[in-house]
Formats: sequence, structure tokens, C-alpha cells
Amino acid sequence: SYHAEKGYTNEPKRCTSCREARRANRSTEGGFGSDRGPREMHSVVCAECGNQATVPFLPRGDRPVYCSDCFSRQGGGGGGGGRY
Repeated sequence: SYHAEKGYTNEPKRCTSCREARRANRSTEGGFGSDRGPREMHSVVCAECGNQATVPFLPRGDRPVYCSDCFSRQGGGGGGGGRY
């Protein structure tokens, strides 16, 4: 068998047809994080312009939250410093 030729000692967990079906399904799902449902959005008031905005996280209240326009003007995103 293929597995013996490759030197594998464990038998495959899925049969060939199940593996092919799974592979075909995986290619239609999209990329990173696609197994999750729709993101829960939260309404906020932008700390810069005062407009209503929705964000994909629950604000903690200890940091300002911006609408997408003001966020991109701020230089957007963080990463918290670091070496890279």
C-alpha cells in the first residue's frame, strides 16, 4: 500500500473518498478564520469625530475607539511595538 511504501506505521484515519470530499469542501471555504460565523459588531461613538461607528470588538472603555476614517488617519492598527 501507499502508506507502507512511505514507511508510515499508522493507518489513515479517513478513507480515500472521505479525504477527497473533505479536501474539496476545504477549498470552497476560503482562507484564514473562515470556520467562524459572522463577527459580532458593536456600536460605538468615535473618539475623534463623534460619529456613530461599528467595530468588530467589544470596547473595554480604557482606550479611545475610532470610526474607520479616523482610525486610518491615525495611522491605524498597532501591534504594540515589538521587534518586527
